[in-house]
Amino acid sequence: MQSEATVKPYKKQVAAFPRAAYSIPDFSALFGREQTWGYRMVYEGKVKAIPSDSVRGGMMIPHSEVERLLSKAQTYDDSMAGKAVPKQKGSLTKGRK
Repeated sequence: MQSEATVKPYKKQVAAFPRAAYSIPDFSALFGREQTWGYRMVYEGKVKAIPSDSVRGGMMIPHSEVERLLSKAQTYDDSMAGKAVPKQKGSLTKGRK
């Protein structure tokens, strides 16, 4: 359970318990992304959505989908990104005169 924290009046509070389903903007905000990312996740079939007439956009994402995505999370390792690409001298000015 989350401990109580001082919340400024203009800040949005984080719920202590998860909701059953999230609108796409709320789903995207959970992951710190723009709502366009959430819509792309749904349209690409990466996240299942429930049709809903009570929400703008007409779709809700169940909490089980949030849990499924979080279960796939990995600890970042430098080997994931591969090796750095070496900079080439003069690559920005090549071909310009």
